[in-house]
Amino acid sequence: MKYTLLLLMVLATQCWSQQINSAEYWVDSDPGAGNATSLTIAPSGESVFSGNVDMSTLTIGLHLLGVRFKDDRDIWGSNEARLFYVLGGNVATNLTAAEYWVDTDPGDGNGTALAISSGPNPVAVSSLPLEALPIGLHSVGVRFKDSREIWGLPEVRLFYVLGGNFATDLTAAEYWVDTDPGAGSGTALTITPGTNPVAVSSLPLEALPIGLHSVGVRFKDNRDIWGLSEVRLFYVLGNVPAENIIAAEYWLDSDPGAGNGTSIAMSPGQSPVLDLEFPYSELGVGLHQVGLRFKDDRNIWGPSEARLFYVISPIQAAYGNTLTSAEYFINYDPGPGAGVQIPLPTDGNWDSAFETITDSIEHIPGGWHWIGLRFRDERGVWGSMIVDTFVVLPILTILPTTPPVLNWQSDSSSMYYVHRSAISGGPFAIIDSTTARTYTDIENPPAPSTRFYRITQRLDDALATFRLPAEPQQAKVIARAPLGMSKPPSEAGTRKQSNDNTE
Repeated sequence: MKYTLLLLMVLATQCWSQQINSAEYWVDSDPGAGNATSLTIAPSGESVFSGNVDMSTLTIGLHLLGVRFKDDRDIWGSNEARLFYVLGGNVATNLTAAEYWVDTDPGDGNGTALAISSGPNPVAVSSLPLEALPIGLHSVGVRFKDSREIWGLPEVRLFYVLGGNFATDLTAAEYWVDTDPGAGSGTALTITPGTNPVAVSSLPLEALPIGLHSVGVRFKDNRDIWGLSEVRLFYVLGNVPAENIIAAEYWLDSDPGAGNGTSIAMSPGQSPVLDLEFPYSELGVGLHQVGLRFKDDRNIWGPSEARLFYVISPIQAAYGNTLTSAEYFINYDPGPGAGVQIPLPTDGNWDSAFETITDSIEHIPGGWHWIGLRFRDERGVWGSMIVDTFVVLPILTILPTTPPVLNWQSDSSSMYYVHRSAISGGPFAIIDSTTARTYTDIENPPAPSTRFYRITQRLDDALATFRLPAEPQQAKVIARAPLGMSKPPSEAGTRKQSNDNTE
């Protein structure tokens, strides 16, 4: 027996307050007030209810459902009626075939077949024959057939074919300022032809008036076709000669206005260096803002450069407490006192408000991780958590053969990505991916003669699954923290390279 869920809400809107105490419904034909199928409701001034309508006796097709209510005066209200459609008693759960068409629908079963695995949610993957289509706007439709041999409605999407043969090399570039003179009439940029050329040039800002301007850049391919302009806005502040900076000031949380901040001692010059400490001890725990600005020898203050920072806890050195222990944890905080204990600081004794600690960790899977560290003082109070991020890369060895062979060690069989660069500092580009732990660079280009490699590993769930090692491990963790004050978390994404390919 099939049912459909009915959810209705009716408000009593008369100026006097009636109670709704009865409800009934009918399907297709109204038998008259009080003669329809009863619905169970709780009497109230407004009624919200849900119920089941018997669908087993209805034929496939369009039907009408009506509902009405009776108040505590035994007066039935008007019908509220809605149309609905019965699809059938047993709806197919598995899809068994799929097809697509381009531009013109040939009819059910006459499209181009798509290979799918039978099931309620199949995935169909195919490439459209774009090379056979003319340039312009097109449509593609996809539909599926179920286990009852019934084709569903098509899902249609529009797409645009730009051209049959795309250029592989860019051969020229130009830019324009404010007014586009037309393709080929801009100021030429020097580039090296290729698929991803880099164009570097200086704009003639000294010739531009103060105010808002636009700059556009476009490229031409080896078919002599100019692409669209890429446009950016910029603002010319003025043709001001280099001035000396003669004063500086900062403010905390609230900007008092230029010249009203806290003065910073400095030596005048075009690029002064400042050395100052903010009064953190005077700030409350929480989020704060610091702003910094400079004044030149024309007595003009520049705009403020502001940054947010967070004070975790005030300095407690006045209490005379000392640190007595420390612990760390990877990716998961088990709670104060439940982390991996660090036996002793580097000086051998927990006897100071400032201690330097070291420990080492090994067997961490490749990928991004975070490490937490906290200290406890002689009162048994744990301080705030210090957090930083790091990334572990597989250990790589390279056989100097022709072509070169790369081998790496890892505890995981997930996907690895091979990166290559012509210089040691990068940039590195991905050249291949593999689930093996070896790779032969068979491309072997004649130049450059020296190449640099990097292997990265995809571990989407590394942060969620790796916790603490079962016993003390080995990769140094070094921290120095004063009593009661913890270092704020580093910016996400900070990377440091070590000799074992661990970032």
